[in-house]
Amino acid sequence: MLIDKIPEKWGKPEYVPFNVDGTTLLVGKGENTVSVDLQKAQQDTAQRIYVMQDYSGTLGIGFNAGVMPVLIADIPPYKTQYVDTGTKNDKDEEVFAPERIPVDVDNIQFTLLPMQYPLETADTTASTRSTETKGE
Repeated sequence: MLIDKIPEKWGKPEYVPFNVDGTTLLVGKGENTVSVDLQKAQQDTAQRIYVMQDYSGTLGIGFNAGVMPVLIADIPPYKTQYVDTGTKNDKDEEVFAPERIPVDVDNIQFTLLPMQYPLETADTTASTRSTETKGE
């Protein structure tokens, strides 16, 4: 994983927490978490995923989902390899077919930008609900 943090001019910047579980990118915490399947997002051209934050601190996926980007994921295009199909053609030659190589998370560039609003703003009521469900 390639991670680049954009510094803030004054003060100590706070960045959105994120992690990658398999091929799923999880950004945020508690009920204010958004996810993207990086395998599905990868295409034959490079892709850029924006995680945005609105004025209340709520996170969203896509450039129109908020007003400030907090994480940008640059996904390189997928690669293919030729694999043996186990069959032969009319000339008794092995037949090969292209197969997509799974996304390599280590080659994705993550750019973190300082958050303008803390996640707790959008997560305050959610944290009380989650403690109630744990007791049941």
